[in-house]
Amino acid sequence: MDEAIQDYSYPKETFDEYNKRAFLVYDKIKSEKIHRIYPHETICSVNRCYVINNGQIYFTDGDHPSQYIADIIVKKILSRIDFHSF
Repeated sequence: MDEAIQDYSYPKETFDEYNKRAFLVYDKIKSEKIHRIYPHETICSVNRCYVINNGQIYFTDGDHPSQYIADIIVKKILSRIDFHSF
């Protein structure tokens, strides 16, 4: 009988190396109007980044978050928007 994979992750160092150049470029952009959201803060622990965690799928492919993770990221974005300033 096939059982669903409950957990699958990779070393956070792998994530850091893969995204190193992107962080260098984006972190150079400075503006008071930019509020950075770092998705890895949602998908990674101190040592591991998750593709599947407790049976919950985090990615639909190698780069794109699942709906579950996208919803969490959207909540983080919305929490930083000052809707009274419009």
